[in-house]
Amino acid sequence: MLKLLLFITLLTSPAAGEEILTFEAARRDMLASNPQARTSAENLAAARERLTSARAGLYPYFSASASYARSGSQGLAPGDSYSYGFSGTQPLFSPSVPAAVRSAGAAHRSAKASYDGLVSRLGYDLKASFAGILNAREALKLSEATLKRREENLELIRLKYEAGRENKAALLETEAALKTARWRHERYKKELFLLERGLNRLLGRSPRAEVPGLSLPDAPEPPAELSAFEA
Repeated sequence: MLKLLLFITLLTSPAAGEEILTFEAARRDMLASNPQARTSAENLAAARERLTSARAGLYPYFSASASYARSGSQGLAPGDSYSYGFSGTQPLFSPSVPAAVRSAGAAHRSAKASYDGLVSRLGYDLKASFAGILNAREALKLSEATLKRREENLELIRLKYEAGRENKAALLETEAALKTARWRHERYKKELFLLERGLNRLLGRSPRAEVPGLSLPDAPEPPAELSAFEA
């Protein structure tokens, strides 16, 4: 299993010098540009502030003051006077304060659940988009190699047919295989184009913006028990 994950990682690794878009960077761009995510984040921040404000009514309030005065008149020695003050208040019983805290807490939990749910859904869509594009790019590479082999094979069969060493049926079959390979190659190109447009929409970019090389997060390390077993 570890060898398979390493092989997939090597296949999807971008070439040296190519611009790379990591999953975490794409996730930040997506959350920053998505109107729903921004609104949900603002609602969560406002709910957190209201909860903090409501909880303030449960805590004592302290205040301190200090003053200085210098007095004196002609013929008398001047004198300095200082005064300090400190006071505190503690609400003993205010039914409205606990009720306000409970209400603000419920609103905060609701806003957080809404935000977390939205972020989770958008994250799933982003992962699916990344995986789809990486798979489509690999399929397109394989399709290009297949198309090249079909073209070379057709040229070889045509030469044999013209030399009288191959029959007409083989030539027609090879031509049909090449047409099928071309059709599949165009289909893969279209699928990749649509997937890249979908990713650009998620990131708030122009639909036709060029999508750079993509990098998925590293596969999580297997449990220690599993590693010891496979070794």
